[in-house]
Amino acid sequence: MLQSGVIEVLEYFREHPDAADTLEGIARWRLLQRAITKTVRETNEAIRWLVAEGFLLERTSPATAPLFRLNPARRREAVALLRHKSRSGKPSSG
Repeated sequence: MLQSGVIEVLEYFREHPDAADTLEGIARWRLLQRAITKTVRETNEAIRWLVAEGFLLERTSPATAPLFRLNPARRREAVALLRHKSRSGKPSSG
């Protein structure tokens, strides 16, 4: 089985067939960008869940990207969810 690093590097060069860089350049810039993309995707999923569950409030404006903040009405529940997570290792969904 191929290591994940092999897959990531090969996928990058498949997606960018004209790319050329040093080892350090690939490790620092190109693979970091893949990690950032994954983190943004995971964060988006988390924020969407938190908004849907009412833990976060979303404020939209035509001039800026949406802003998110803790819903004061759900603060106690958020604290309880975090306490439960710290004891069990994962948050409950309900």
